[in-house]
Amino acid sequence: MKKFFCLTLVCKLFALSEFELHHIDKVHKLGYSGDTIIIGVADDAFNQDHISLKDKILKSTYPTDTAGKQLIPDLKKSTHGSHVAGIAVGAKIGDSKPYGVAYGAKFYGAGVFPNGSYTQIPDIYNFFKDVSIINNSWGINFYPYFNLKASNSGLVDCTQTNQGTSYNICNTPLEYVMKADKVANDMMRLSKDKGVLNVFAAGNEGILSPALHAILPSYDESLRAWLAVGALDANEITLESDGTLIIKSQGLADFSNGFKGATNFSLVAAGVNINNVDSSTNDKFTKKSGTSMAAPMVSGTAALVKQNFPFLDGKQIADILLSTANKNYKAPKFTVKQVTDGTNQPKFLIVYISQDPPRIEDEIKRDLKQLYNGIQVQVNGQWIDYSDYIWDNRDSAQSQKLNTSTISSINGVVRVEKEELFGQGILDAQKALKGLSILDANRLSDQDVLKYEQEPNTAYYTINTAGYDAEFSNDISQRKWDESTHLSSAINKPTHLANLNIGLSKEGEGILIISGQNTYKGATLIKQGELKLKGKVKNNAYVEQKAILSGNGIVGQNLNNKGIVRPGNEDLNDLTVQGTYTQEGVDSKLQLDFGNYKNSKLIAKTYDIKSGNLEYIPLPKYYILNKPVKINLGDLEKSLSSFNHVLIQNTYALNFDFVLSDDLVSINKTLIKPNLKPNAYEIPNTSLGNALRQLRSRADLSQTYQEFFASLDNGIDVKTKLNRIEGSGYLSTFSNHNQSNLMQNNMLFTLHPLNINNFAQNNNILLASTYLPRIFSNEEYFWHLTPSYKYYKDKDFSGQKTGANISLGENFSSGFLAYALSLSSAKFNFNNGSDLKSYNMDLLLNYNHDLDFIKILSGLGIGVGFNTLNRFVVEQPIEGKYKTLQTSAQLGVTKDIILGQDFIFNPLMYFTHSFFYQEDFKENKSPFAKNYESLKHHSINANLGFNLAKNIEQDDYQASFSTFVIFEKRIYGRTLENKASFVDFPIAFIQKYKLKDNILSQGFNSEFLYKNNVFWQFMLMNRFSHNAYELHLMSSVGKRF
Repeated sequence: MKKFFCLTLVCKLFALSEFELHHIDKVHKLGYSGDTIIIGVADDAFNQDHISLKDKILKSTYPTDTAGKQLIPDLKKSTHGSHVAGIAVGAKIGDSKPYGVAYGAKFYGAGVFPNGSYTQIPDIYNFFKDVSIINNSWGINFYPYFNLKASNSGLVDCTQTNQGTSYNICNTPLEYVMKADKVANDMMRLSKDKGVLNVFAAGNEGILSPALHAILPSYDESLRAWLAVGALDANEITLESDGTLIIKSQGLADFSNGFKGATNFSLVAAGVNINNVDSSTNDKFTKKSGTSMAAPMVSGTAALVKQNFPFLDGKQIADILLSTANKNYKAPKFTVKQVTDGTNQPKFLIVYISQDPPRIEDEIKRDLKQLYNGIQVQVNGQWIDYSDYIWDNRDSAQSQKLNTSTISSINGVVRVEKEELFGQGILDAQKALKGLSILDANRLSDQDVLKYEQEPNTAYYTINTAGYDAEFSNDISQRKWDESTHLSSAINKPTHLANLNIGLSKEGEGILIISGQNTYKGATLIKQGELKLKGKVKNNAYVEQKAILSGNGIVGQNLNNKGIVRPGNEDLNDLTVQGTYTQEGVDSKLQLDFGNYKNSKLIAKTYDIKSGNLEYIPLPKYYILNKPVKINLGDLEKSLSSFNHVLIQNTYALNFDFVLSDDLVSINKTLIKPNLKPNAYEIPNTSLGNALRQLRSRADLSQTYQEFFASLDNGIDVKTKLNRIEGSGYLSTFSNHNQSNLMQNNMLFTLHPLNINNFAQNNNILLASTYLPRIFSNEEYFWHLTPSYKYYKDKDFSGQKTGANISLGENFSSGFLAYALSLSSAKFNFNNGSDLKSYNMDLLLNYNHDLDFIKILSGLGIGVGFNTLNRFVVEQPIEGKYKTLQTSAQLGVTKDIILGQDFIFNPLMYFTHSFFYQEDFKENKSPFAKNYESLKHHSINANLGFNLAKNIEQDDYQASFSTFVIFEKRIYGRTLENKASFVDFPIAFIQKYKLKDNILSQGFNSEFLYKNNVFWQFMLMNRFSHNAYELHLMSSVGKRF
């Protein structure tokens, strides 16, 4: 019999897309994409070259043959897995192309279906052991709840015969999986051992209960990290203005299996005409339908939940998805399931939802005709109403199972409750990212039952935040144990949860914020970390030792504190206890925040203070020194004497003292006075701390200064703030002008015949070379041009300096004279956020004299600098411009010691005197801008070292290669000292900077002189001192004449 269905397309103006139905679009706008999350996908194959998946699949595995060769899938035929993976994690290429729910996540892909000779299934357990979620859009056509399987004869009993032995898989599904289904068994082990969430498609056969793999948790109640997913058609669902979803009869996919026997771990998602990856191409997309498409909607959303709450395990992710599933929907009166029973003949099951079917067949037929409204089907050349076709091909297998004890006995017509079609509801990603919504006893175990202090037996839902901070903003209710939703034959079934209320237990470090109006009836236990209550809990709350309860919410009954209770959210709000506040334990604390005019309060109906401390904590505000702060305790004031101690927490810069009563002995319990600490704002090597204390004590500070000191007083980034105020960068870059540094390089130049460019480095003063006269014996004069580069790295700053100089020299019979003009620029960036730019010009002169038995080295230099200092302290940059003058003189001795034919060794000893002058200058007006007085500084350095050179003479050129090591000791002028004051206030202070005492220099030279009297040189030098390093690079080109 041939059948052709006539389809009519109707424009659904108010229908929803799948992302709109599940609020996935809203979650994406909030920035959630599943980034950093890895999921697993078990399916047929994956096209890793497709534009949606090429950067998504981290690794893949497929079945192998007996020789170990892995299957290479045919992606034109095996298209299912790529489509599924694309729905879950497909890349977002653009808004016009389909993309995944968790488009920022990645995945591991496992092919789990044998193919021909490739019969060896991968080791799924080890392959997926590092993922958080596994999508399973696959299953087998066995339905344990009904004891049915699909066969050529239709739906029949699950009994099978193997080698003459009969057995029933549906009676023992767990045994079947453990013995005969390695993939499913590995999935079970991963859920139990690793807490991995397995998401299973419920199946596409129109059966009212999930297929075998999806329903496994009904038979083993320790299998909580497991979900069964049914399919909806988003095009058949509309949204009312009040937020209610209206589900049409076709909104429940006719192929989707239901959830009889599985309602506690099931939910539904869009799975009809889902557009995603077409693996037969590398850039196209195609539409597919099935619970296989609905499951990755859930898996992708699970990845978003994991991103937002990284501390959750698979079971808890499932709890959130189930508890937040949308229950605000209106189910249709009835729906029709198309049953695939293993035959080629479609069967249909007419399902009335949460209401008894009509007892009269004509009423049911009338419902069908209204639903399909004239749609016809061609059967054997004859057109008949589709509703009649359904009536004539009703499924009897399921109705016989379900109608044995109901009022309906009409074949192919049944009643089910809406939870048996929708499970816990419709996937809602937006609500899921707000945390738990229901504490469900049906998903807890006997191990969760606790008799806590005076509380009755309660089942506690435990959240361990594991060091993370998170917020649950949904209203959290409870659902008690419902025996009717559990199988009596299930293993690991709890036996002590009946009639118990459910409480919440917070464990682990980190902060959990609860901001909903919570109605769960068990107690709230804060065992570790912090619970910040911004909403309400209905019953008692307990704070254990070292745990913290804070917030401005409401405790509906009593609050018992053995740890820390801190009302408010550090915002002077109050925490309300509608019963008794009890505090006990020597380490227990009640912490009350205060500001200048208000404090947070613990407002309770009654107080029972047995021990512990009351502690006042100042909020990070600006406090007027010596002005008392009045504390309002309310009725708690009557219990002050019951605390062991009443304490005040001081800040970085402030002490807070109780104000004494008139007798100067007893404490006025409601007044606190802020005072400045004697050593507040202290900075080494400067009197700035004293200046800041004077400034802080003034009563005329502007709002900007007050806000800055409020932050500083409370220890917020103190070191950085003080360093920025100090702004001593202009002192720490003294090496930019340090003549001992400059002349050391120049002295090295004079030791070699071709080392002419050295006197340009760092405005160096040149010293005469003893070897130069021999090289220049035929020419009296020379010139050269020298570009240079210098890099600084200090513990306080880094910087660079570039320059160039032009030099002239003259050779005498007993000496050498050279002149130079040098230009350079430098920039220094300081760790405190400031910077210094400098432009320098230097005139240099050097002369050496050969006394035969020894050589005298000498030099002079003078230079000016133009500097711009930029600092940032509070609101705007602070700029100051100033000029500097530097002069230097050098005197020393060396001697040539000939080693063999080509080597010359020069021991070195010399002294350098430097004078540095900095003019007085004023920074532009801004908070903490300064006036700087002029600075004069003398420095004397002693140097000792050696230079070793090898000289080479060829027909066309002469060359010299050398290396040197010099130790420099500062013997006078070790500390720079300058006086400054604030522009806004006449408060002066001294700034000091300790210069480097010991410096070690080491470097290399290479020099070449050619027949045409052109010469070239390159020099590299490293300078090392305490917490500092400098690199010098120079290259010269010149000519003698």
